[in-house]
Amino acid sequence: MKQWYVELFRNYADRYENEPYTKGTKGEVDFIEKVGESIASTISSVKINIKTAYLLEQSQIQAEAMKAQEEEMRQNLEELTATQEEMAKKNRDIQGIIYAIDATVATFEIDMNGKILTANKLLLDLFDATLTEIKNIRLADLLTKDFLNSNQYKNVYKRQLMVSIKY
Repeated sequence: MKQWYVELFRNYADRYENEPYTKGTKGEVDFIEKVGESIASTISSVKINIKTAYLLEQSQIQAEAMKAQEEEMRQNLEELTATQEEMAKKNRDIQGIIYAIDATVATFEIDMNGKILTANKLLLDLFDATLTEIKNIRLADLLTKDFLNSNQYKNVYKRQLMVSIKY
């Protein structure tokens, strides 16, 4: 038993062969084939052009994003450079202050037990000693008993101890 669609398509095929537009000369068939190839080529070219345009657009978007990132990095670098210059200036200022203090005031550093750790040149000249000679000596051993018993010394030492403990 034949399926209904087999009979339908057999009839269609017979009718198609007898239609006048299916009959043509060799030249007409070649022409239609060339037109078909031309249309296929045009469609292929259009597809390629669409893909190329899309890729170009994506490339331009990426280029703009990179340009924006580059500008942001340039600005960050400028800010960083300005900050570094400012820090260098502050460091020079602080070094100048330290130099001025060191050149005008006899300074020393003591530990929690009152032993001398470091001293500047003015203090060493004041005691007519080298750092090696007075290092690890208690400050109290270098001062007179009257000065050690004075309120001035007690207040300074007490404040220094509080500052040392605080930090």
